[in-house]
Amino acid sequence: MKRYLQRAIVPALVWAAFLFVLSSIPGDELPVLQTPFGFDKIVHAFVYAVLGVLTVKGWPPGRWMFWLSFIFCVVYAVTDELHQQFIPGRIPDVWDWVADTVGAF
Repeated sequence: MKRYLQRAIVPALVWAAFLFVLSSIPGDELPVLQTPFGFDKIVHAFVYAVLGVLTVKGWPPGRWMFWLSFIFCVVYAVTDELHQQFIPGRIPDVWDWVADTVGAF
């Protein structure tokens, strides 16, 4: 069981670290993309959907694994948005958090 948990949890932790690195990029270093309005919300939903899938695989099989995964992703999304207030040129956005939550679900 311990070996299963290590193999299952590591990808989720690596993805969470990747998201942390992405949200640590200062606003003036972000690539300027000419994208339709709301495209960034689709990206938020996608990257948190990946985190949701990886965390579901990380929990031991059981009836609560989906909800544990979802709660973890929602809390992580909150900390991710709060973290951005300390990054120059970035601001926390409740709509980004909503997109993250929808993706995690």
